[in-house]
Amino acid sequence: MMGKPNQLEPKLFYHGVSLDRRIPCNHPLRKIEQHINFNFIRSQVADLYGTRGQPSVDPAVILKLMFLLFYENIKSERALMQQLPLRLDWLWFCGYDLDDQTPNHSVLSKARRRWGLDVFTRFFENILFQCIKAGLVDGETIHIDSSMIDANASKDSLKAQVRLVGSELYEELEENTASEKKLSKRVSTTDSDARLGKKYGKTTLGYKDHRAVDDKHGIITATVTTPANVNDEKVFTEVIDTHQENTHMPVKTAVADKAYGVGENYKHLHEQGITPCISHQRTNENA
Repeated sequence: MMGKPNQLEPKLFYHGVSLDRRIPCNHPLRKIEQHINFNFIRSQVADLYGTRGQPSVDPAVILKLMFLLFYENIKSERALMQQLPLRLDWLWFCGYDLDDQTPNHSVLSKARRRWGLDVFTRFFENILFQCIKAGLVDGETIHIDSSMIDANASKDSLKAQVRLVGSELYEELEENTASEKKLSKRVSTTDSDARLGKKYGKTTLGYKDHRAVDDKHGIITATVTTPANVNDEKVFTEVIDTHQENTHMPVKTAVADKAYGVGENYKHLHEQGITPCISHQRTNENA
């Protein structure tokens, strides 16, 4: 027998509604909630809050929201907070109920500025330590690559800007017996640290995130951020060193694409006793 059409009639009260029962047992956020303790952030930022005024949103909740921003690849904090009331799994993960008032998106940006870079660095270290303790990282084989990060600026804001070179070019100026030397750089008027870089045929105004990923379970163990115009091979050794500092585990094999296949990197790996798995860069045989 054909069922009747559903007719949603809003109820004044709902009984027996449980977010916990509506989140599947195998949901990824359940696993994250089970294995990752976000509460440590409270002690890390306690001295950044005063004793008067309105209570802030729980720092552990703020950290979870920031985590969701990256985990779900949400384009902005505003978009995240607009979607939050619509996602039962997000509400459950952050400890909100259906009728709870969720924070304004400005809460996240204010907390980020208040906490500063050191707090997020400690957060990364804490999560990595928990992954190592859980046996998810062995540190022996790592994959190294980079990805572009768009700056909060338009390419239209670029302008050619002539800057006098100071102490970095002092010796060169002396050798050339020149009184001045000028260096032209393309910079953004809205984000002066951003640079134009090209990867996989796409030009980006922004930055590069160079990272090491452990082979065992794909855990990120090290990140190094540079302007987008920095070539990958220039950061290779720093990423490996950062991985070993973070994990206290020696690398045995380093895997990377041909962008990293230059002599200095092979030499560094040989001196460290690390086996390279890197394609050689092609050279122009007619040159």
